[in-house]
Amino acid sequence: MLDTESTSITTYDPVEVPRHLQVETYIRNSRGYDHCHDLDTILRTRLHSQQSSFRHPRSFTFYIPETVLGGQIGCPTVAHAQLSHLLIASSLPHCRIHLVPTGAGLADIRTAFTLYQHDDHRPVIHCQLPSISLFLENDHDIAFFESYLERITRPALSRQETRDWLTGRLAKLEATPG
Repeated sequence: MLDTESTSITTYDPVEVPRHLQVETYIRNSRGYDHCHDLDTILRTRLHSQQSSFRHPRSFTFYIPETVLGGQIGCPTVAHAQLSHLLIASSLPHCRIHLVPTGAGLADIRTAFTLYQHDDHRPVIHCQLPSISLFLENDHDIAFFESYLERITRPALSRQETRDWLTGRLAKLEATPG
């Protein structure tokens, strides 16, 4: 419901590509799923959720640390697939992807979070932890995570700078003998 009824969704994840943007090969190679017995169900659910989320016109903004994209994606084939998908998604008018450069001074922000905003309801923060999900909606919690977003947006690259970075990274991958 949060994905389909929000007017805007803003996500920051210091460790991995946000779930709305993950491709199948990335999910298969992600930490935490290596011993999962029902990975196919997780994949179907995640990919279906992505499709239904992007069908509804709303604003998506993703802040992705350079450290997430700069080598921790996996083998070159997985990296190429994921970076290509990010480049394509970044061209959608309602999808803004911003790279957060290494050295941006955000090491203390270790929790992934998503801010869901609505026209008719209060904003909601979702924090996905390894074994639980937290949904926060009181003013103090929203203000706390909005202050994090202010810190994240300052050093983040623009949409076009991020697209240029993705294009350059893909070119390096394609030039590397494999």
